[in-house]
Amino acid sequence: MRNSPLWLPPKPAPSTRGDDWHNRAACIGHERTFDDADLEQHTTSRKPTFDATNDALAICGGCPVKTQCTNDALRIEKGTRSAERFSIRGGLTPTERANTKKATA
Repeated sequence: MRNSPLWLPPKPAPSTRGDDWHNRAACIGHERTFDDADLEQHTTSRKPTFDATNDALAICGGCPVKTQCTNDALRIEKGTRSAERFSIRGGLTPTERANTKKATA
């Protein structure tokens, strides 16, 4: 698992985060899928199948807090290069987030 603030929203402790949007994220409990997707996005040794990436995108697709997650990722990643972005956030790959107007504004 990566030690990066750009990865997934951490599993919040209900007693400390209350009704924070992180508590409603569809990715909670699917950390392994997102770890594997991150490896696929940054691999150079072999051509990835993107199975985990597609699985992660499907999880994000039905997430009730997708907009909040996207906005949070773009805010955190503002000014960073694509190679410094990690995993799927808000239904977008690192490259897709890097190419959004919001990410470069």
